[in-house]
Amino acid sequence: MSSRSLRVSRQRKMLQLDLNIVPPLEDNSVRIDVDPNQDDTDDDDVVELSPTTFAQTRSNQKRKINRRSIYDIDDETGELPKEIVIDGKVYRTVETGSSSTPPALDCPICMAAFEEPMSTRCGHIFCRGCINTAIAAQGKCPTCRKKVTKNQLIRVFLPSLS
Repeated sequence: MSSRSLRVSRQRKMLQLDLNIVPPLEDNSVRIDVDPNQDDTDDDDVVELSPTTFAQTRSNQKRKINRRSIYDIDDETGELPKEIVIDGKVYRTVETGSSSTPPALDCPICMAAFEEPMSTRCGHIFCRGCINTAIAAQGKCPTCRKKVTKNQLIRVFLPSLS
């Protein structure tokens, strides 16, 4: 067959569909030809985004998330429950009670209570003797390794723990 006769036969076999008539059962082989070179400009399945548009859309999505918290306070005690559910996730609450012992402040170098506490310019606190020895050896803060000199040390007066 020539290409012209194929085209004519394809045109004759065009599907005629009337939704008011029940289709005959004997003709089950309906053939629909689609031209592969046809350009589909209506394709909604794929959306092309630039990186900036994607980032903006992503940040807008994060902003739209509403965090809802539900607290069930016990009427008798007036305290929060030990577990809180937020958006389906269970979180344990930290008990807030005043302990009878105050927190112990120890020098991170000698691990003993502070004796004449001194602060570096980066805010770390050490005993006077410990920090002077550390600066003489390295010239740096023992905690964060920033350059420190003896002139940059500040005497700190902490509240007495006794």
